This record gives sequence, C-alpha cells and structure tokens, in this order.
Amino acid sequence: MKQITSQKTQFEYNDRIVKVYLKRLVRLFSSFNRAMSKLSFDEINSLSGETVGLANKLYQEISALIFEYLTAVAMHYYGYVTEKKSDNGYFYGEIDGFDGKKHEIDFDPASFVDEYLDKYNPVTKYLYFPEIERKKSRLVESIIAVELPQKTRGMKIAAIGAAILTAQRLIVRQMEQYGDCVTLAVTQKAYADCGVKKVIWHTQEDLKVCADCDELDKKVFDIDQVPPPQHYNCRCWTSPVFA
Repeated sequence: MKQITSQKTQFEYNDRIVKVYLKRLVRLFSSFNRAMSKLSFDEINSLSGETVGLANKLYQEISALIFEYLTAVAMHYYGYVTEKKSDNGYFYGEIDGFDGKKHEIDFDPASFVDEYLDKYNPVTKYLYFPEIERKKSRLVESIIAVELPQKTRGMKIAAIGAAILTAQRLIVRQMEQYGDCVTLAVTQKAYADCGVKKVIWHTQEDLKVCADCDELDKKVFDIDQVPPPQHYNCRCWTSPVFA
C-alpha cells in the first residue's frame, strides 16, 4: 500500500487531467453555440424543437465526458494506493493488507463511479443525474425565453450565447467538484481494501481553513465513518493511522 502523504499528492493528478477535460467540455459548448446561431428564428415552435434536440445531444456528450474523467480519476487513485495495475480498467488479484493479511482486490473504476453518481452528494446537496437534467432544462428554457418578436436576430443570438455561457460555468463547477469528491472517496475505498481501519483528517493549516474544517483537523475516524468534504473546493485530506 502506498500512503498519500500530502494534500498535493492527494489532488495532483486530478488537478492535472481536469484541465484536459475542461478544454473538451468548452469545445462541446462552443459547438452547441455555433449550431444555435445557425438556426432559423422564423417560427418559435420549430426553433424550440431544434433547441431541445441539440441540448439533448449536448448533455449526452457532457455526461459521457464527465463519466470518462471521473473514471480516470478513480482508476489512478485506486491504483496509486494499492500499487496494483489494472487490466482493461479492472483491478484484480491480491494485496498485502495494512494489517499484515492478504485482501482480495475487487474494484471496477467504472462501476464505482456509476454507483457514486447515483447517490446523494452531501457537498453539492443534490443527486448527480437529476441535476444534469435540470441544468439541461434550464438551458433550453433560457434560450426559448429570449425568442421575443421585437428582438433582432443579433440580439437573440447574443442572449442565447449568454445563456450557454452560464450553463457552461455551472457544468464546469459541477465537474470540478465531483472530481474532488471522487478523488477522496476512491482513496478512502483503496485504504479500506488494503486493510486500513482508521484515518486521520488533515487541513492545510493556513489562514484559509474554515471553521468546520478546522474543527476536524487531526481527528481520527473509522474508515467507514469519515466525514465528506465540508464545502465546495474543500482541500482537506486523510491519511492512514499506523497503529
């Protein structure tokens, strides 16, 4: 088992690859924006139908992209802690456990992410998949709302572009936060699979640490009782208790 020894180690891979996936995400929204600017504005009903179809395609691609990103995060950190390699994305075999015993590895990163996204997230305060649908509906409603007869084509395109940019910012924030959440969750699972029974909570111990996180600093928790991140962009982390 490889111990994560600092906050930098805990998040460095996530910080690196999220930039790659965010560029791909921006390209998806840019493509959608270009498609919207080419639509006819003669009939509202016709445009509404086109908007829904294009938005459905956009958000299907977004969901696939975020799932790919989170699976890559899960695969990296599970492999980092257990020091085992994967075969086609699936970890298998035995590891020398934290308690000196051998433990069977049974971990599929894609299944882990799928199950994780189906659960209520205490940080974002919502379920992932319903929230994706809500954001899509909000984008479509925003676009349809700017189709007023008195507005010129140029004004409408500018208003639609603003709505798309707002939707992009919301998805970017969601993507980044779930990357952090999965990083912490999969590391905790990897420690547990290695036989770790307890972990200790660490903050950054600087002036930016909030009161909630500061209260948890240096506290020891059972591996299955570790609190979730306390807020968006929480950079606290845990390490095994060697006892």
